[in-house]
Amino acid sequence: MRKRMLWLVNLLVVMLFASNAMAEIYAFKNGDTLWSVARANSTTVKKLKELNPKNLANVNVRNIQVGFEIEIPAKNGVVHKSVPIKAKAENKKTEFQRPLVKKADVKVSGTKDDPIPYLDKNVNADPWTGSFASGMHFLGISTPIDAEIHFVDEGIDNINPGELIKMLSGKDKVKWYKSYLSKEKSRVQKLGVIVNGKKVASVWQKPECGNWLTRLIIPPVKIQPPAKKLIPTPPVVQKVTPPFVQPPNQVKCLDNWDAYLGGGNYLNRVEPKYNYGYYFWAKYRNRPCPFWYTPEENFLGIQSVGFGFVGFLAGGKGTAAQYYNYSWLEGTVGATAKVYTPHADYDLDAMVGQLRNKGSWRGVKDRDQIDSIFLLSAHGNQYREGENVKLFPKREFNIEWRIPFHTKMRRGTKVDNEIIEASYTQWIYKFQLGGNNDSFNLSPGFYLGVGYEKSSDDPTFVKLGPALEVSSYGNVVAGLSFFNYKFQSDGQWHPFGAYISPDGAWRAYEASQITSVSEEELRGLENGSKLLANPADYL
Repeated sequence: MRKRMLWLVNLLVVMLFASNAMAEIYAFKNGDTLWSVARANSTTVKKLKELNPKNLANVNVRNIQVGFEIEIPAKNGVVHKSVPIKAKAENKKTEFQRPLVKKADVKVSGTKDDPIPYLDKNVNADPWTGSFASGMHFLGISTPIDAEIHFVDEGIDNINPGELIKMLSGKDKVKWYKSYLSKEKSRVQKLGVIVNGKKVASVWQKPECGNWLTRLIIPPVKIQPPAKKLIPTPPVVQKVTPPFVQPPNQVKCLDNWDAYLGGGNYLNRVEPKYNYGYYFWAKYRNRPCPFWYTPEENFLGIQSVGFGFVGFLAGGKGTAAQYYNYSWLEGTVGATAKVYTPHADYDLDAMVGQLRNKGSWRGVKDRDQIDSIFLLSAHGNQYREGENVKLFPKREFNIEWRIPFHTKMRRGTKVDNEIIEASYTQWIYKFQLGGNNDSFNLSPGFYLGVGYEKSSDDPTFVKLGPALEVSSYGNVVAGLSFFNYKFQSDGQWHPFGAYISPDGAWRAYEASQITSVSEEELRGLENGSKLLANPADYL
């Protein structure tokens, strides 16, 4: 009987030791919550509270400090750490006590003071899979419950060499990194966070994996990562800094389509009731996502290029000298390219098609001419650097060149319809009429154009006048011009011209409906926000 009792006591002691052995100590890292620690260690918050009744009794579990230690269930059942200090003091006579872990012995990597090197090979290695709410929380951005939240596309940027960034990855992980990225891998999309109509912060997003990050921006400096310290073997060094030139990388499309519909009227300064007309035009570009590329670093500063197709249609009718009626119709198709640089974007179009002119004098047809033509155009938008710039926010350049290469005459005398025109538009000030949420903006400006028109007796001309642009949530919606004057022959007034941008209006509407955003919806914003770009070529 005595032997049985002794055996039972030994068994109870061993079980008590085993229960203590099934736990280990965890030191909180930057961004940890009690919930995320429980989830990462395959347990529950309730279980952690049961294991740490005294440690967590007087602690705000919503704001646990970095380095705070708690017991967690051991993953393999082996004793790794000791119970907390207080537990040790209360059990001085306990035979089975484990060595105490000092806070200085815990190596916390990925902190601001000890950032992780961020290399090309790490990009897209651990994509963010957490929720929108937890992501904003981990980045330190307050988003109250039921708040109205919008995101505004603020353009393309690059992470500087040596810059510190705080980035989300995986499932509810946030760490500090130090950038050693190459030029082609440093690209990020900037997004403004609008909460209840007010911008509260900016976040950046890596297009390869969708990871969000915030930045501790420092002046760009040339920093080479120490190979021996950061990269253990020579083969890895070769991967980070390849000795050969990589071909252009395929990237996500940024502005894959745009469309414009416009028109206007004109009348001569002399006898306007006998000399007048109107016109219309439409333009559509499409740049499929597989045809976007990121070139190598270059002296032009080109960051990305997209290729696609373009179509253009224009026409009009008019009266000259009271009795001569004329009409014209032009249609072309061709190739287009979109080019992005740090503070500008450009559209380059090359098209081929036909131009048809008809005319009649007092109802008798006297002209029917069909020209086969090339139509070349280039349009550029240049933006002032800085966030929410209002004074002189943007300027535009445009050039159009129509070149007939074959003419077929059905009636009348041949006319040379070659024309070239260049223009400059300066937007003066951005008025935010929708408050601080960027929902409705008006930007007045002025237009100046010069050209050469071979079909006219006075071929050179100058055209100028005021203009107005309408935008919403970073997208151009419409543009107008009023009483532009064309200095040619007797002079010509253009009382009204306007265009609308269906794709800009649709994207602005989509942005206005966003109150809470998933990662997929955020990536959708970068798939077409126009950033006050692409105003009409024929305003």
